[in-house]
Amino acid sequence: MKLFGNKRRRPAPQKPQQQAPQELEQAPLEPVPEETSDDRLKGRMKARLLLAGSICIFVCAIVMCLTLIGKSAEPVVFPSQAHTEDIEYVIGSVQPSTVNVPVELTAPVSRNASDRLNILLIGLNPSDKQMDAIMLLSVDMHTAEAALLSFPRDTYVAGSYDTPKLSLVYKEADDGKGRGTQAVREKVKNMVGFEADYYFVLDEASVTAMTELVGGVEFTVPDEPKYSTLSAGTKRLSGMDAMQLLCYRDGYTDAEATSAAVQRDFLLKLLDRLLENPKKYLENAETIAASADTDLTAENLAYLAYLLENVDTASVFSGTLPGGAIKVDGVSYYEINPEEALEMLNEHFNPLKGALSIYDINFRQETGDSGSGEYDPYGFSSSTETNNKPSETKSTENTEENTDESTDESTDESTDESSDESSEETTAPTEGPEPTETSSEVPPETDPPTEP
Repeated sequence: MKLFGNKRRRPAPQKPQQQAPQELEQAPLEPVPEETSDDRLKGRMKARLLLAGSICIFVCAIVMCLTLIGKSAEPVVFPSQAHTEDIEYVIGSVQPSTVNVPVELTAPVSRNASDRLNILLIGLNPSDKQMDAIMLLSVDMHTAEAALLSFPRDTYVAGSYDTPKLSLVYKEADDGKGRGTQAVREKVKNMVGFEADYYFVLDEASVTAMTELVGGVEFTVPDEPKYSTLSAGTKRLSGMDAMQLLCYRDGYTDAEATSAAVQRDFLLKLLDRLLENPKKYLENAETIAASADTDLTAENLAYLAYLLENVDTASVFSGTLPGGAIKVDGVSYYEINPEEALEMLNEHFNPLKGALSIYDINFRQETGDSGSGEYDPYGFSSSTETNNKPSETKSTENTEENTDESTDESTDESTDESSDESSEETTAPTEGPEPTETSSEVPPETDPPTEP
């Protein structure tokens, strides 16, 4: 027991503590070096600089492209007081050159894609809806130049009318739904070779409204022709007085050019009065548009007022289609001279790119002497002047029909004789093709060989 008790226990060998290498103990742990954060900042700055540089290069490239495109295109001229005359009017825009038109107004646009705008003026007689005034108002939207042309109401026209006069076109086609106006537009287009862009009916309502807006129009009524209740001399005309000028009837064909000139002079005087106060252009335009039968809006009318504000109406071209009086079957008409009318249309009214030719216009002509009844066949039979006299009775009309039939039979006999002569002359050529008839019999002769 002692042996075991006196025996000392040896301490358990302790594992040597692992010590960090001396190098690690001596090298302290270094925090994130400041040089690394600086490097990161420098990297970000470099990236930002590169991005900014690339943006600058991109912007410079765009500017250079736009500059090259601008040099290759036409120069753009911006409006200024010094260079207002250089601004060009663009179809459909709201700002013509040399004219101070408010931007908010809508410009009327030509149907013919032209700077020249044509408005058909239709003067209607309130009693029977015949046209006593037919005019074409032409306005250059670039230069603000205007022209006014009259179509004589007794103009000889083509068509199946009882009396082929231009004044009856509206009345015979009117259905209360605008067909009368459309018929006049189509007729005028057929005559002059181009379509009017807009129309404006000068009737009692519209003429009275325009005249009352300016408090009447001071006008000199001529001595000749004489008007029913209007005495000659200078006076202030009301709307009803103005209608007498526009609806003048008595001896119209004999005084065709004079009465048409009076109508144009009055309308130009009225236009002068309406253009006196620019502050009322839009207000007046709204009143006129509400009272008139027209496809022009109030803004269109106000725009035209600003456009024509500085126009001297005394210098406006004003004329009547050239021609003269003729008689067909005892009825007086006005026949237009195509060559002279063509020159006038091309100079002041043509909206087309090219000049009108004699083949573009269509003014009906009398082919024979005046009163002979020989003219283009548009559905009117030839007859003498006495056949259409209203004083004749039915019995005389029947006898005239018999005489017409006899004349027709004589003409038929003459035509038959002429046709017989022509047939005799043509019989010789018809004998020539007889060999072709025998040649047509050849196939039956060739049929037998095909049999088995």
